[in-house]
Amino acid sequence: MKKNILLFLIFSFLPALAHSLMLDDYSSTSTVVASTSADTGSSASLNGITGVNNNALEMTYSLGTGNWAVFSKDYSSRDFVSDLGNSIRVRYKATGSTNTLEVKFTDSDSTDTSKCDKLVYKTALIDDNSWRTLNLPFPAFALFGDGTNSFDYKKVARVAVGVNQDTGPRTSGKVWIDKIEVLKSTTNLVDDFNDGADPNLFNQDSTAFATGGTVTKEYATVSGEKVMKITYNVPSNGNFSGITIGLGNRNYQNNTHLSFKIRGNAGGEVLKFKLESPQGTTELFVSTFLSAGITTSFQEVRVPLSSFTAVNFSTVTVFTMMAQNDTGINSGSGIVYLDDVAFIRVGEESKVLLTIDEMDMDFLSNNWDSSSHADASQSVSVISDITVPDSAASNRVYQINYNFTNSPSKPTETPYTLIEKQFYHSIHPFSALKFQYKGTGSSNNVEFKLTDSDNTTWFKKFFIASNTSGVWKNAVVPYDQIVFFSAGDDSSLNLKKIKKVEFAVAKGAGGSGTFAVDSLEALESGGELDQSRPGNLITNIRTVNNPFSPNGDTVKDEVFFIYSLDAESKVNLRIYDLSGNEIKMVAAPTQSAGEHALSWDGKNSGNENALNGLYIFRLEAESSDNRKDIIRQIIGVLK
Repeated sequence: MKKNILLFLIFSFLPALAHSLMLDDYSSTSTVVASTSADTGSSASLNGITGVNNNALEMTYSLGTGNWAVFSKDYSSRDFVSDLGNSIRVRYKATGSTNTLEVKFTDSDSTDTSKCDKLVYKTALIDDNSWRTLNLPFPAFALFGDGTNSFDYKKVARVAVGVNQDTGPRTSGKVWIDKIEVLKSTTNLVDDFNDGADPNLFNQDSTAFATGGTVTKEYATVSGEKVMKITYNVPSNGNFSGITIGLGNRNYQNNTHLSFKIRGNAGGEVLKFKLESPQGTTELFVSTFLSAGITTSFQEVRVPLSSFTAVNFSTVTVFTMMAQNDTGINSGSGIVYLDDVAFIRVGEESKVLLTIDEMDMDFLSNNWDSSSHADASQSVSVISDITVPDSAASNRVYQINYNFTNSPSKPTETPYTLIEKQFYHSIHPFSALKFQYKGTGSSNNVEFKLTDSDNTTWFKKFFIASNTSGVWKNAVVPYDQIVFFSAGDDSSLNLKKIKKVEFAVAKGAGGSGTFAVDSLEALESGGELDQSRPGNLITNIRTVNNPFSPNGDTVKDEVFFIYSLDAESKVNLRIYDLSGNEIKMVAAPTQSAGEHALSWDGKNSGNENALNGLYIFRLEAESSDNRKDIIRQIIGVLK
C-alpha cells in the first residue's frame, strides 16, 4: 500500500526538475558591454565586484532631484577581444562524404548583412564518425570585406555553420555540431595535420624542397592521429632538404615559445629547424631542446622565442624543418614524423570567455535559421550525445542531414547548406527568469526590464526592494508577471529575440545607494515551484534553488521554502526519500499570518549529506482554530 501511495505522490506532484540557461553570469563586463544612464538630476556609475558565484555588477547611484538610474546590457552583439579573446573552439563529427565545413562570423556594420564584414574558416570534413575539436585562432579566418573591410571583433552579431561542396562529391552526409566558444587561448595552432591536407590554419601551404638531396612529404596515421611524415636523404656534402610551412606574415609577439612534436623512425635523427622573417632567419638544432635527442616516441619541443635572435616576430613568414650534410652536421637519410606546430604562451592557462551556443536548446527556439543553395537541402535535429569530449550527462548536439543533388539546376555554382544565428537571447523555451541581487542605502523600487529586437519593452517592478542591507537575495520572475512598458514596432515581446536587459532603481524614498546583480538565468517551468492557493491556510508556496547542490561551494547549497499563512499557525517541514522514510524534520515556532521561510541544507537528521536524487518535502501547518493544511512536492539534490 505504501508503494502505491508513493507512486501516486510522485506522479501527482512531480514537477520537471528545472533546466536552466545561464543568460549572464556577469563574470565579464566586456564580452557584452554594460552601460549606465540616469534621469536629469540623477547619476550612476558601474563597477565589477565579487558576487555570489564569481563576479557581479554593482551600480552606485544617487537619485538626487531625478527619478531613476539604470544599468543595462545589450546582447545583440558580442565583444570577442576585450578580454584578450584570440580563438574560436567548435566540436564536430561527420559521416557520408568529404565535403567542406564552414564556420562564419558577421559583424554589425549594418542591419543589412550583405553590407557587413565576415570572417570565414573552411576545412575538409573528416567523415569517420569521430568527434573532433577545432581550435581556430582568429588569423585562421579569411576576411570577406563586405562592410568597412575591417572586421569589428568588438561587435560580432551573427554566427553560422555550414557545409559546402568545395572539394567533395555531390552526395549526402551528416554533420554533428556542439558547443561554439570564444577562447583566450595560450596556443596559436599552425597545423595539427588532422585533415591530411593543405592549407594550414593560417591558410598557408607546406612545401617540400631539396638541393642535391631528396625529400618526400606525406601524411600518416600514428597512434590514431594524423601527422606529417618526412622522408629525407642528403648523401653528399652541401646537400640539404626539408619542408617549409607558411606562417602567413603573422604577428606572434604575444607568444613566448614555438612548440612542435617530433618522432624519429629509428631514433637519433639529426635535424635543424628555423624561423624566418623579412628582417632575418635563425637556425637551431632540434637536439638542443631534447635531452635525449630525437627518439622513437613523440616528444614536445618548446623553444623560447628569445632563441631566435635574428627574427622579428611582428612578421613571421616560414617555419622550416630540414636535413643537412655540411660542416658540423650530417643528417644522412631517415624518416621523422611532425605534429602540432604551434606558437604558445607558457605560464598561462586557456580560458573560455564566451559560450556562443551549447546546442542544448531546440534549434528554432534558439534563434537559428536554416538556408540552402538551390541544389542542396538539409534538415536539422537536436539529439542527445554524451560521447562529445568533456560533455555533461545531459549533453545535446545539432545533427545536420544534408544532400547535394547530382542532377544540379545550377551546375557551375557550388552548392551549400547553412545554419545561422543572431546574437539575441532566446528565452522562449522557458517560463521564468531568475537573478540574484543585493543593495545598500536608500529604499527604492527596482524595475527589471526586457527589450526585444524591435525595441518593445516589458517589465516587472519590485516595490521598495533596493536595500537588502548588503545581503544577496534571489528573485524569480515568471513570465506571466512581466507586463507591458513601451512599444517598439509592435507591443508584443518577442521572447526569441531579447536584445537588452535593464535593472533600474526608481524613486521610492529617493537618496543614494548601491544595487548589484549576479547570475541571470532562464528557468523551465516546474522546477522552482510558485503556487498560489487562495482560501487555504497556506495561501502561497514557492521554492528557490530546486534542484539544489549542497556541496559547500556557497552556490545553491540550500533549498528555500517560502510560504504565506493566512492565520497564526504551527509549521513543520518534513523531508522524505522516495521509499517513504522521513530523513529530516524542521519544526518552526508558532508563526504569525504572512510570509515566512524555511530551508533545508541537504543533511539528514544524523547530520549526514543526502545522496543525489529526488526527495519529497511535506509542509504542514495547523492554525490555533485547528485548521490544517499540507503541501507535498518533489525537490532534487544534484551535487
